[in-house]
Amino acid sequence: MRRIATWVVLFVAVLVAGASAQDRVRLQLELRRGDAVVARPVLSLSSGSEGALDIDGVGTVKVTPTLLAADRVSLSFNIQAGSREAKPRLVLLAGATGSLSITSEQPGGAPLGISVTWQQQ
Repeated sequence: MRRIATWVVLFVAVLVAGASAQDRVRLQLELRRGDAVVARPVLSLSSGSEGALDIDGVGTVKVTPTLLAADRVSLSFNIQAGSREAKPRLVLLAGATGSLSITSEQPGGAPLGISVTWQQQ
């Protein structure tokens, strides 16, 4: 009986560890100001947790991924660029790339472009 209890505990521990690894979302971002690449960070976040990037000359980009299904993730952004604030949301399929753009607060200024790819592990 003790041997069965040990296997049950081990099995539950493996299920919990596997579930937490699957809830991680790995995102490849590319931030551009006009044609110039400003940053190419990779974020690995738990579903529902927020990651933040402070980028000189751009501002703050926060993103919160939420797994919707095994092949679908929702990304909620909170972007502070100068005096502008944007809160866009993207839904990506596994391996797909989504993009968004925020216009410059300066007339004739280059927009901030963000591309994001969900890299399933």
